[in-house]
Amino acid sequence: MQRDVITKVTGFKVMDGAGVQTLRLLAMNTMKDFDPYLTLDYFDSTNPAEYQAGFPGQPYRGIEVITYVRSGSMRHRDTLGNDTTVNAGEVEYVTAGSGMVQTAAFTPTEHLQSVKFWLNMPDSEKMDDPAYRIIRKEETKELMIDDAKITLLAGTLGEHQGYQSSHLPLDLYDVEMAAGTSAAIPTPEDRSVMIFVMNGSLEVSGTAVPEKTVAKLSQGDVINLKASADTSFLIVGSLATNERVVWGNTIIMTSERDVEKAYNELEKGTFLKVKK
Repeated sequence: MQRDVITKVTGFKVMDGAGVQTLRLLAMNTMKDFDPYLTLDYFDSTNPAEYQAGFPGQPYRGIEVITYVRSGSMRHRDTLGNDTTVNAGEVEYVTAGSGMVQTAAFTPTEHLQSVKFWLNMPDSEKMDDPAYRIIRKEETKELMIDDAKITLLAGTLGEHQGYQSSHLPLDLYDVEMAAGTSAAIPTPEDRSVMIFVMNGSLEVSGTAVPEKTVAKLSQGDVINLKASADTSFLIVGSLATNERVVWGNTIIMTSERDVEKAYNELEKGTFLKVKK
């Protein structure tokens, strides 16, 4: 069954972190339609002054933070002791779980292009141990389906397997198509799927999705695509949690009591359950 476009979001510009120019496409107002994706931020700049201030230390709990660096690089540090660099074509996979404090900054480069999103964790797993993983470029796979050039960054695509977290499954594809070409991309029927068009424009099952737009798709097992122009886009698939979401900035739980508990622990110095 074909997946159709349910809704489209173009987002708004914000200054995030210590002064990083960000296009925010998903936030609190979209979480119901886009479950389990809580946020989606896009960074696209040729001016290092727009992003090099970076993101100061923030306490995270209850989510996974996935960052795809398409071009450029990013420095990461956290309370698990990680001090790493994520390079072009690589994915940073942060499982905040019970708690982690992390900092990050993009490195000045000719052209920065990166996508970051928060993936909700099921209530029963929110207090699992935090973890950190970089999916290096050599771990990704390049495939062709019809006229689409696909980089399998994480999860599965047909019989092909990439990295998979022990929490919600995540299929993450970087897709490129030339103007006038088409493709039919298979997806598991149970996935909650969205498409984010980074460059160019695309028709998804006959619905136009322009540049810098994210589209949520209906249930189905195939995405029918036609490129209206040379285009690059992400396909993201996971499982909806269908659970209550309570926001406490970077702490995401299912009850106000659990959010309040997390902030009480921050004041007492007991927030981090797993330390270096």
